[in-house]
Amino acid sequence: MKKTLNLFIALSFVGFLFGQEPVYLTNGDLSAQFTSNGATTPSNGAFLELEKEGQKLSLMYEVGLFVSGFDPAGNLKTYTTRGTEVESGIIGVDATITMPWRVTSDQVAAHLADFMDNGTIDDPIPAIYAWPGNGNPDFEEYNGYSLGLDSGVAVGQFWDGNLNGIYEPSQGEYPAYFTQGCGSSLVVPTEMLLYPFALSAVGSDNFESVQVYLTAFRFGCTEEEGTLNNSLFLSYRVALFPLEFGAEPLDSTYIGFFIDGDIGCYADDYVGTFPLRNSVYFYNADPSDSNCDPIEGFGANPAVVGIDLLRGPLSDTGIELGLTSVMPLTNASVSPGQPLATTDYTNPVSLRNYLMGQWLDGQPLLDEGFGYGSGNPASLAFSGDPVQGTGWTEIGENNTPGDRRAIMSSGPFVYELGAINEYLLSFTFNYDPSSGHLAQINGLRDRIDVLQSFFDNCFDTGSLSPGDGCTLLVTEVETPLEQTNNQLGIYPNPTQTEVTIKFPALEQGTLSVYTADGRLLLQKRINSDITTLDCSQWPSGLYLLRWEGEHQVLAQKLLVD
Repeated sequence: MKKTLNLFIALSFVGFLFGQEPVYLTNGDLSAQFTSNGATTPSNGAFLELEKEGQKLSLMYEVGLFVSGFDPAGNLKTYTTRGTEVESGIIGVDATITMPWRVTSDQVAAHLADFMDNGTIDDPIPAIYAWPGNGNPDFEEYNGYSLGLDSGVAVGQFWDGNLNGIYEPSQGEYPAYFTQGCGSSLVVPTEMLLYPFALSAVGSDNFESVQVYLTAFRFGCTEEEGTLNNSLFLSYRVALFPLEFGAEPLDSTYIGFFIDGDIGCYADDYVGTFPLRNSVYFYNADPSDSNCDPIEGFGANPAVVGIDLLRGPLSDTGIELGLTSVMPLTNASVSPGQPLATTDYTNPVSLRNYLMGQWLDGQPLLDEGFGYGSGNPASLAFSGDPVQGTGWTEIGENNTPGDRRAIMSSGPFVYELGAINEYLLSFTFNYDPSSGHLAQINGLRDRIDVLQSFFDNCFDTGSLSPGDGCTLLVTEVETPLEQTNNQLGIYPNPTQTEVTIKFPALEQGTLSVYTADGRLLLQKRINSDITTLDCSQWPSGLYLLRWEGEHQVLAQKLLVD
């Protein structure tokens, strides 16, 4: 391991036992390493590596998710997946889970072809039948324990052919990936891994507060050097569970992401941002990346690596939040002489400062030097163009190179109980040994644009331009119906007085509200993408909101208390 982690928490194993054998997700020349419990702080090597001619070169050492907010009593609560010993599992399920659920698109295609042949699954595929979709009747047989989760949140997303909310692989249903705002579009990636995390606030022994589902996935293409074939995606679905599981609503919440970028040798790097692209990237400070034993360097014209926030949390009014701040950090043990306020966080309060776009001592980020001491206030670090030599950049400021980290964050917002927010990220790189180390930043920017367009078109490979196209390694899965189990965006949930509902844009539909015993409470035609219902006179209890549009059906449960 190349350096010491200055973490302010050591999580113990309370109820779930995990080994640390690495699990890899590889696409083209890009490979991500997870521990068997899903942690993205590797015990050996780096989290993100470039594989070339049998050699692995580091791009990112580690990454990790943060959630930070204040409980109703005003106490700061901080949750993290950073570290090698995260507490992984499913809230309410007492079971040892030692590996991720892994499904490939060729397994899904074979499963669906089996069902479409005669309406019966003749050759069950274990990966399909073991998937932790809500209410899966075959789950215990294939996993050895009962899922037993009835929270209204499906652990593993799936195509729900009959819209009953139950995952039934024997009926031809299969694992899939949904993202908010894409209506009826579901995606079956070439490969996806699913990890559940049961998180507790820092300093608490109760690991039944926040549930996170990490889905790591890729799209494999025949175009070996293409962008999509050399990119990976991480989706974190973060849910605050009801009070009986120990969770409480959070005010002034930030969701953030820690990135330790290491381009080969970790001691000579710079960091930058693409403000219009919600992206952070790392590049070598020098034209050549030397070795720092035992870490192998790239040599001449090293690669650049970037991370793009594709989907951020929703604000209190249902508006998606992009990057609100990017703070650079230095590793004091590798880069001595840096101001203490610009080094790693050491406690929840100093981490909170970084998430708010401030230094450890509460000073604002400023657009000169390393961002500390002088200049004008800024929100995103090093937002200039190193290639053109314009704006605020590390190379333009002649900063001392070092071991660069960054914390990207989105907020603040109110996190209500039962609310689910997705933090979706893409990872890609650009490496052309015949091009200069700065010129490669332009290539990275182009690749990030391809991934953003791919996401904006709901992961439709047909939307890619010919030069950036992707011929999938296996045939795309054809869904026999256009119905989905995608959920409506509703907030707050639970509620006492009113609820705001967000619908797919540019599509009209009918909203129906049912009581828990199936009675129709109201029905109204919806001609806009948002509406508000008065719930003040509704009896306390659980309700089902169902919206039927022109091409899709969406549903979500609402708790009125």
